[in-house]
Amino acid sequence: MNNEHNNFCCTQINNLGVKTPEIIILEDVSLHVHCKQLTVIIGKNGAGKSTLLKAMLGEVKHSRNHYF
Repeated sequence: MNNEHNNFCCTQINNLGVKTPEIIILEDVSLHVHCKQLTVIIGKNGAGKSTLLKAMLGEVKHSRNHYF
């Protein structure tokens, strides 16, 4: 069994949400990204890609559990 990935750091997010009083922008977003992996976020315009990245950077208020 290859345990090569056990020592890599990672970014993990569980149940992240972003909303305004008028609209839910992101709901129940979970992801786990290992270091040294290429990760791509794709989607239509207005799907919340930039909002997700801004929430991860702390530039947008978000809710629920998150771990960086």
